[in-house]
Amino acid sequence: MFCFFIRKSSTTERKVKMQQDFKDKMEKAIADKEMGNALLKAGEFQRACMCYHRVYLHLGPHFTRPPAGGDMAATMAMHAQNQLTPEEKKAALALLVASYNNLALCQLNLGKYQRCVEVATQVLELDSTSSKAHLRRALAHARLGDHEAAEIDMQYLLDHDSSILEGTGLQQEIETARNNVRDRERKMFAGKLFA
Repeated sequence: MFCFFIRKSSTTERKVKMQQDFKDKMEKAIADKEMGNALLKAGEFQRACMCYHRVYLHLGPHFTRPPAGGDMAATMAMHAQNQLTPEEKKAALALLVASYNNLALCQLNLGKYQRCVEVATQVLELDSTSSKAHLRRALAHARLGDHEAAEIDMQYLLDHDSSILEGTGLQQEIETARNNVRDRERKMFAGKLFA
């Protein structure tokens, strides 16, 4: 005759396991970010993107909000986030923001401007003061031809961290685009007047 015993783990044991799981995830995330940084410096943007995305896979669930409708996985992620200490949250958030800022830079360098806008926007949802995210999103908007959106991010940078704009050519790029639009509008208007 076999007898099975089911033992409930104590709250303390679960908390210790979650802390160890988080430490393991942080170590993996740090290693992936460092690999991504090396690949970024080497100009291997696509491979760097994969590394930065893995950082999100390790840490992102700690910062997702559960959607309406009670998705169980999202609720569990929210529970996991609440189990982190303030120091752990701060460290994980800083690592996630830095990695996703670098992912946005990779997307910009690959010419994937819409994806760069999306990634930079995700960074700004986590840290609305990220100058690098504002800069990369502004550059991507400008290259997509959405100069009004680019100007919004550029204005944030002018108000909060104008030094980051130096050497980017963003202000000149937006001004040139604005002048081109004015010239086209003048020509269209003049053509209608004298037609």
